[in-house]
Amino acid sequence: MAFEFLSPRGIAIVAASFALCGCAGMGGPVRSAHVPEPGYVCNVGTAFEWGAWASATLDAEGRQRSARWDWKGDSGAPLLRFWGAGSVEGPAPLSAADGYGSVQWAVPFKGNHPPRLRLELRSAPESRYWFGSGFVGSYERTGDHGLMAGWGDLTAFARGSPRLVAIVRDMRGQAVQRAEFDSAIFARGEAAVAAALAEMAAMTADFRHRCAPADINESDTILV
Repeated sequence: MAFEFLSPRGIAIVAASFALCGCAGMGGPVRSAHVPEPGYVCNVGTAFEWGAWASATLDAEGRQRSARWDWKGDSGAPLLRFWGAGSVEGPAPLSAADGYGSVQWAVPFKGNHPPRLRLELRSAPESRYWFGSGFVGSYERTGDHGLMAGWGDLTAFARGSPRLVAIVRDMRGQAVQRAEFDSAIFARGEAAVAAALAEMAAMTADFRHRCAPADINESDTILV
């Protein structure tokens, strides 16, 4: 049969195509089974710890299927979190320039109707131009407020700021809570991400020795 020349992934795709075209309905209930696909998983750092980590999934020949990097920064303030992340699908190189950074701050409130607040990241928090655009989130009643920006934009802003202040502000311009922190935290994050990406590049170049063999087929084959 011609299917014997296909890879496990190819067989899964062909079988799924038959099922979608209605062929599966002619022979009773559709069944599925997992067909393993050998590959490799490469990991740098420890996920969800302070600092940066990265991962990549490769096929049996070392071709990249997907990859991502993450960074978690310690603000020193309760419930104030800094994150960075970037990912790619396919063979495109993993790059910090394609990532984003986020700031999130949970604000406890009393009663059943939380006020509408937004999170801002400022270098001059006392400016009269507080209502302008920039590194600001949207007014929300969620109780957990956040903002996102391109990783390169956020790190460049931090490098040029002598200080950074996170502010949660109401719609009248009053600061509900604020925290000043070392602007160098994003520079350290930038360096940590660069180091993780460099280590990942070295690891994937020697994937047979430095990456872990794994089943990289995340889906099941439909049995017709």
